[in-house]
Amino acid sequence: MDLKKLLSTEGVMVIDVREPYEFDELHYKGAVNVPLGNLPSRLSKLNEAQGSPIVFYCQSGNRSGSAAKFAISHGFDNVHNGGGLYSMLEFQNLVEN
Repeated sequence: MDLKKLLSTEGVMVIDVREPYEFDELHYKGAVNVPLGNLPSRLSKLNEAQGSPIVFYCQSGNRSGSAAKFAISHGFDNVHNGGGLYSMLEFQNLVEN
């Protein structure tokens, strides 16, 4: 998976599965905050991607990996684990430049 290319795809949905206080401190530009524990009740948010890629990220990549597995198990197929926040921020800089 080429994350840089994926993040520059039109319609990509980036979801930060960290807690709100973590999201408020720093997050990927344009990301939506859906904490991992809230993901089951917020599946409708994923439907907004309408077939576009969904990229989950967290602090280290563990929670986002769980979120990606959860989404796949609920029928979403264009799902990716973006890993940790700082990797995502590096890609953000590459995509914007």
